[in-house]
Amino acid sequence: MTLEDAETIVHEYGSVLATETATDGPASCSSRLPHSPEQIVQAMKLWLAYEIQNHSLTQEFRNEIGTVASRLPYFIEDEEACRLNTITTNTSPAERASLSMKDFTERMVAMKEVHEWATQAMLAGLSLRCGLSDFVAAVEKFDPTDSLYWQRVYTLAGLEYFPS
Repeated sequence: MTLEDAETIVHEYGSVLATETATDGPASCSSRLPHSPEQIVQAMKLWLAYEIQNHSLTQEFRNEIGTVASRLPYFIEDEEACRLNTITTNTSPAERASLSMKDFTERMVAMKEVHEWATQAMLAGLSLRCGLSDFVAAVEKFDPTDSLYWQRVYTLAGLEYFPS
């Protein structure tokens, strides 16, 4: 993956996020991702390393990357995303009032399942965000003028390094 590839991958992922709306539900269909979550995170790492090397990494950019990375765990298998999102669709007060006790109980159990899934996705997102912060902290210790800078960055990012 080149730096240009990394920037393209992050922009493509950002475009996917920009088209999502809150009314879609808590889960997102993984088929919408332009690349695997692992590739997206690796691309973010390369971009962050580039900003570090050029002494242009801002807290705002770090926060933006961390925020969009934290959304990755919400992208799950399409069928499961649709199922979870269907559970969370609001019903009118009249529809809720007409639910039998059995239907009401089933709905509450299903809502609990969605809540538990969303909590796990949130924690996984936080873990990704922390991983990126740890990556930045490690790369900031590298000498950006060292001829081995990019080899170290690629290794730390879990990518194979091909010198240009």
